[in-house]
Amino acid sequence: MNKVTAVLLAGGRGNRMGAQVPKQELELDGRKIYRIAAERFASFSIVGTILFVCPADRLDAYKAGLAGIPKVRAVIAGGDERHDSVWNALEALRNDPPAVVLMHDAVRPFVTGRTVAEVARVAAEHGAATAAARAVDTLYGVRDGIVAEIPDRRTMWHAQTPQGFRYDILRRAHEEFRKKGGATTDDTRLVQAIGTPVRVVEEPLTNLKITGPADIAIAAALYRELKE
Repeated sequence: MNKVTAVLLAGGRGNRMGAQVPKQELELDGRKIYRIAAERFASFSIVGTILFVCPADRLDAYKAGLAGIPKVRAVIAGGDERHDSVWNALEALRNDPPAVVLMHDAVRPFVTGRTVAEVARVAAEHGAATAAARAVDTLYGVRDGIVAEIPDRRTMWHAQTPQGFRYDILRRAHEEFRKKGGATTDDTRLVQAIGTPVRVVEEPLTNLKITGPADIAIAAALYRELKE
């Protein structure tokens, strides 16, 4: 497949982690989480280049931290919100756009190569795809602390990344969003809004997003298993 760029998003501050540094800068076995994620994507043959998005005030530190990783095309500053960071990435790619962009949370360092390749393939063929995991628990819709609805678990999936899109589709979705304004934390929602269906690629729950202190112990165990 021609020209697949992985955009690794690490612009968040990780307030839920309660650490002194952003969660992506925490370490597993002496290695920063964001570098583990970048090295993992660099090892996937489907990925041609990597664009890394980090906090604007930490740009030099991330450039140094990612030095020597093949396929890292550039390290750029993110924005105030996730959608601002995605837009900055789309702008950075504008003069030489890839066919497909894979948007991925840099705090998900354990995604499988099979999933990345399949998301890229489906996105190239159909326009949009996302990794997701089937819900294993019953989910509640809660309003004001009261259970308001119980959706059918068989239709519920946990959103994950990567989310893959043809570049032109994702750019048009963000252009429309920026015209209207508002807030969003998910590119899938924006792409749906312009009428493009987003297909699902199943990924196991081991595609952990490291967000809180309890996740660090799980991540450490997964990382040890990955290296063995």
